[in-house]
Amino acid sequence: MNTSRLTIITCIFVLLAGCSSMKPLEADPSQSTAEAIRSSQAIRVGDKVQAVTFDGEIHKGKVTAISDKTLSVDGTAIDLDTIEGVRTRRFSAGKTAALVGGVGAVAYTAIAVSAIVGAIIGTF
Repeated sequence: MNTSRLTIITCIFVLLAGCSSMKPLEADPSQSTAEAIRSSQAIRVGDKVQAVTFDGEIHKGKVTAISDKTLSVDGTAIDLDTIEGVRTRRFSAGKTAALVGGVGAVAYTAIAVSAIVGAIIGTF
């Protein structure tokens, strides 16, 4: 396998790792964030989250435990009643499809242009 193909394949895998986004926890407007966390299956142990408390403190990391009273992020227990909002990292199929299509089109164009240039240079 030549170097340019290996480079393209490596770039695709690196870019695919970034096909996720932070999504806010969607809750019924009548619910508090704590009630939404307790009643929702949207946040699970192992999820990557960003929790913001009412005092402005930001906790980023993996959820290590969830109870009726606390959400533990990287081992730090946060009282559910102090959490203003939570965002969870979710895989985005749309971003992945767009990225793969875009990278594929660029790679195909680069290979086609190099073949055409090679053919032209080879005729002189």
